[in-house]
Parts: sequence; structure tokens; C-alpha cells
Amino acid sequence: SVSRCVVVLRVVCCFGDALMEIGVGLQVLVENVSLSARADGVELDALLVTLCEVGRVSEVVSVGTPRMDDGFLGLVGTYHLARAHYVLRNFEATRATLTGVVNSRLIWDAEKLESRILLEEGRFREALEHRLSRKRLQVHFDEVEYFALLHLGRYVQAFGLYAHTGDARRLRSEFGAKADESLSDSVESRFLIPQNGPGDEILHAATYAQLSTKSEYLSAACDPRLESLFTRSFPNIKFVASERLAGRPGPGFLAPGREPRAPNALYDLLTAEAYEVAQSCQRVALGRNLPRLSIDDSPYRPYLTPEPATVERLRPRIPSNAIGVVWRSELADPMRSIHYVGVRDLVDLVELGRPMVNLQHDISATERSDLGAMFGDRMVFLDDLDLRDDFEVMAAVATLCESVVGAGTTVLELSAAVGTPTIALQPNLIGSWRQRPNGVGDYWHGSMRVAVSDDINDRRGCVRQAQSLLKSNRSV
Repeated sequence: SVSRCVVVLRVVCCFGDALMEIGVGLQVLVENVSLSARADGVELDALLVTLCEVGRVSEVVSVGTPRMDDGFLGLVGTYHLARAHYVLRNFEATRATLTGVVNSRLIWDAEKLESRILLEEGRFREALEHRLSRKRLQVHFDEVEYFALLHLGRYVQAFGLYAHTGDARRLRSEFGAKADESLSDSVESRFLIPQNGPGDEILHAATYAQLSTKSEYLSAACDPRLESLFTRSFPNIKFVASERLAGRPGPGFLAPGREPRAPNALYDLLTAEAYEVAQSCQRVALGRNLPRLSIDDSPYRPYLTPEPATVERLRPRIPSNAIGVVWRSELADPMRSIHYVGVRDLVDLVELGRPMVNLQHDISATERSDLGAMFGDRMVFLDDLDLRDDFEVMAAVATLCESVVGAGTTVLELSAAVGTPTIALQPNLIGSWRQRPNGVGDYWHGSMRVAVSDDINDRRGCVRQAQSLLKSNRSV
């Protein structure tokens, strides 16, 4: 039954990794539950929502389209059907489906999806005007408005949105007059609280040198995995290792034995130790304010220094002219997937005839097989190295590669930060704002170039551009 399918899929969504470990595959579970049973709108809506959650967008379309035509689909199911069309890059079908939720309680979500389409079509001014005229009130941060402003070169406004009002309230609630929201004053002591994941922390570290000039004493929390790398790279900054809690912390995240957390509003960003250091400083700032410092100083020269001993230890493992490749984030959901490429999209790099190094730490068996079929023995796998949590190893490997090519991930930001010639793959226009007016350079990194696909149905276009840059020696 449909109800049974929803239950099974939700179990996989919550406990997927554990089920895979005992040999229960998602495909087997789904194939044993009929997706064609007729059901009421509530059941069908729940089914489509769950299929979206587990990334089965093609089945959302195949199941939902005939049900919508028959009048069995509810508002929620109709909206998720539109989202599935969007992820599959069928904008015409997305817009047609969204008419089914006009003048309903889902109108705000539908309007935002339309704004995203305008953004991806390169109609940046229209996207901004559409968003501003149809934005839900009291939203702390609207990513479509943010990216539209960036595309229009209105960086001051965009980065002002990035440091949104919800963050400011949290900071003021804990530190009152010490809350530093502008980073404009020169002060005796300042503490920085990074936000988001390690990729953003590495990217925003480009501004640390400038922030140091505004602080006689600068200290900062950091992801524990980055502490040694950052301490070496910024010897005048005191770093306090402080694990940040993810949006969905796992079981036992506050169990006995874990480090005590900061009280109240900042428990997810700081340990109790880091919170004490922050309290002792004259000003306290949040990481989302850092991009404001980049407007005049970017792009940045390399600013992270790998550990020399680790570089030398790994040197024999990496061919001298190797290209490192990474194609997706470990955080996979349908709306994020549009920003990545598939492993088979890398086929355009084959004709370069160069050794390749896999930098995708969570590579699947299918992806490994595909890489082997494309590149043969020129493909180097580093299975014994921790390419996820050991940032010293990651930095060393990236340094030893002649170039790194990949989608926007932590590995890519780290590669550019250590100075390796890096090419960012942008399979759509949303993140292409980072491409500088010269057509290839990156907003943030002097060592990065940007390859953009401007055709929503041809994500491989960015890989072909990367290939061209590498062939013509313009990856630096």
C-alpha cells in the first residue's frame, strides 16, 4: 500500500546508513512496495514528500503526474511535484505545475521557486524584483535575494543580508554591547565565532589577516580539525578548538563525556571553553560578517600553509602532473544536487591524458567503477588516507596536485587556499557570481578559475570549459 511505502521510505530516510550496513538496500525496499496503488490525496502527498526526501525525484514525476491529471493530488504533493521538475531541470513543467498551488497556503513557496528559475535563467534583475515583491515577511535570510544581489555586483547589500537579523539577535542576547556586527572598529581584543561548515570557515579565513589589523589581540573558535592548520597559517591568532553542532545532531551529541557547551543561544556554535574566551574579549563577532571585509581586498593570495612533513610523506603517492577531482558534496539532497556534477560528467577530462587523483572521500562503488572505466590505471585512489576529517592530509594532497577540478566543496576551497591552481565547476548560474569580469577568475581566490555551464540541460558544459582551461594552461 501507499501508506506502507511511506513508512518504509521514512525508515530508510532516518536509518539509511544502518540499514545499508546490514545489507538492506533502498532499491529492494522500494521495489517491494507498490507505487501504483490508488490512494487519497493525503497518502499521495505523503508519498511524494517522502520520495523527495530520499532523492527519488524521477519517481515523484512518474507517480505524481498522472495523479495530478486525475485530480487525486493535494497541494503539498503538487508543490513537491513542481520541485521534482525543477531538480530535473524542466522549468516549463515546473511553472505549469506551480499553477496548481496559486492562491493557496503554499503560494510563498511557489513564488520562491519561480524566483529561483529566473535566477537560473540569468534574469538577475527580474529575479530580485520578483523576490522583493513576493517575499514572506520575517524571513531572516533569503538566498535568492542574496544571489541576485551578488550577480548584480551589489556586494555590500548582499553580504549585509548574509549576516542576517537572526544572527545579530543571538549575538546581542549573549554579549550585549560587545556584539560586533560591523567589524569596522579597531579594538584591543576581539573573538570570532565561525559559522556554517568547514568549507565556509576555510573560505572566510581569507579575511583573517585583515581582521587581525583591526584587533590588537585576535582569537577565534575553529573546527577542531582545522586547529593545527590554522595555527600554523595565522601564528598571530589564538585558535580555540570548538566543535559546532550540525543542524541535525546525531544520537548522544550531548552525552556524558562530550565537551560542555556554551549556555543559551550559542550552544550550537561554541563549547563552554570557547564561550569563556569570548566573554573575556572586548568585541565578539560572527563568521557571517566576514564577507563584508572581502569587498575591497579580494581575490586573495594563498593563505593556508600545509605541514611540510606531511607533504613530503605523501609526495611519492601523487604523480607530479596529477589533477585532483571532486564532483559533489557528502550532503546530498535533490535541491543541493543541482550544484554538483556526476562522476560520468568528468569524461571530458579523459583526453588530457593526465594522472587523476580521487579527492571524493565518500566515493561509492559505482563511482569508483566509473572512474576506473574512464581513466584506467591513471586514476589514483588514496583509500588509506582520511580525506574527510584529516585536514592536514587534505591540504598536503591538494598541494601535491598540479591542479584540482571540482564542484563547490570543502576540498575545493582548501585547494585554492593552499595555492593549488583550482577550477570550480558551476553547472548552473546560481553560484556563477563568483566568476570575475574577465570571465574565468574567482571572486575569492587568486588561485581559482571558474568554469560555468549556462545551459540548464548541459551540466557537462562546465567540465568542458575546465578541460579547455587545463589544455590551454589557463588554470592558473
